[in-house]
Amino acid sequence: MSALDFLNTRLSVTSRQLGEPGPTQAQIDALLAAALRVPDHGKLTPWRLLLIRGAARARLGAALAAIHLAHEPDAPTSVIEKDRERYNFAPLIVAVIARVDEQHPKIPAQEQILSAGYVAYNLLLGAQALGFGAQLLTGWAAYDRDAATLIRT
Repeated sequence: MSALDFLNTRLSVTSRQLGEPGPTQAQIDALLAAALRVPDHGKLTPWRLLLIRGAARARLGAALAAIHLAHEPDAPTSVIEKDRERYNFAPLIVAVIARVDEQHPKIPAQEQILSAGYVAYNLLLGAQALGFGAQLLTGWAAYDRDAATLIRT
């Protein structure tokens, strides 16, 4: 398969279809090394990666469900439960956290955000190359200040 054929066969696997077995530590190391090979103007590394697995997935879901309920007390139970369970299917979640320096004198914020996005896309490609399914998920929590306080990088 050529590289273009590989790109033309890329598709997301929904999170509910993901499951064990997850990648080995050697596969995770290779995946992360490849994911970081992205354009990074100024070598700012404007992103951080957080691996979430095991019981941490349920704790994250519970915390996000609580935040959602605090913001929207009348939210349907099914919506809150979706937040609670969202991260329990994939054996490994890699959170790509954009750390943007809005005041950088040379590198626009947009370029820093794009660099983080490239990392996320390389993770998708790398997972597929290793034979795993993957999906990019954002949703409300990716933009919520209270949710951001759950992760200290």
